[in-house]
Amino acid sequence: MARARFQSIYKAAQANGSPHHFPLLVSPPAQPVKVIERVARHSMSDYSFSSIVDTIVWNLSTDIIFFAFYFLLVVLSARVIIWLLFRLFALLRSCLVYVLVSLRFMARNDLDSSEDQPEMMMRVNSMRVTAGFVPPGPWSPDRIVVREPPAGFVPRKWYSVTRGRYPGVYYSSAWADMQTNGCPGNHKEGFKLREEAEDNYKAALRGGQVQVDGTFWRPGALSNRVQFEDQGRSSAVQGASVPSVIPKEPRDHIIVEPDESFEGDDSTQGAWEQLDQGISEADLSAYIDAAEVEQARR
Repeated sequence: MARARFQSIYKAAQANGSPHHFPLLVSPPAQPVKVIERVARHSMSDYSFSSIVDTIVWNLSTDIIFFAFYFLLVVLSARVIIWLLFRLFALLRSCLVYVLVSLRFMARNDLDSSEDQPEMMMRVNSMRVTAGFVPPGPWSPDRIVVREPPAGFVPRKWYSVTRGRYPGVYYSSAWADMQTNGCPGNHKEGFKLREEAEDNYKAALRGGQVQVDGTFWRPGALSNRVQFEDQGRSSAVQGASVPSVIPKEPRDHIIVEPDESFEGDDSTQGAWEQLDQGISEADLSAYIDAAEVEQARR
């Protein structure tokens, strides 16, 4: 009875096209292998080739999208962290340079010296600290800065800065870079000898190639009478004639840069250079008076 009842129910389910939905609560039919094959074929017919491809494409696309999102997140985070580390490193390096240079100046007692000595300047701009060289007074073509090396130091090169913040002759590339870095149209040139650097600067001055803060200085009356201070000895340009009488206007006269051992202003130093060449006391006094008036006017 049970077998007959099962076969009748199974035939009804087979007529409806879904024999696999029939619950096998009793013994299987006489041909169970064929039933399993038909159930398997019917189950696979629900998944066509296009549906399988769609499923694979959807899974891959979602994986790619999520991977790209996490990748960009990690890369952007790394770039921000690296940028912050570089900025912090630059800040620490600039602070260290400023401290070292300041300690060097303090050791040489340059911060407590006369007004003619260089001073240190710190400028904070966009997390950047820079140490700069502030020359004594405004630049003028008749007053050439020759940055002297420390005692016992033999420079490997001398640098002629003809285009920069404060043109002159410097004993190291660090001092020359302070005058050229960030200045439009900057130009410096290195020489083995100091005399070569001075001659290069004189030639640029005579030819109107000296540029101060992006502005060319046009050569005038002083272009052929520039002198350098050289450890107490002034070397004049070839063909220059030293006037026998000190002129009344200091701008028409030669003023040399004093060395570190000299205590006094530039006008007195320049006058004593001329006094050694036979200038009278009266002319010297008149020159000093005129120099003081000119300095007060500036």
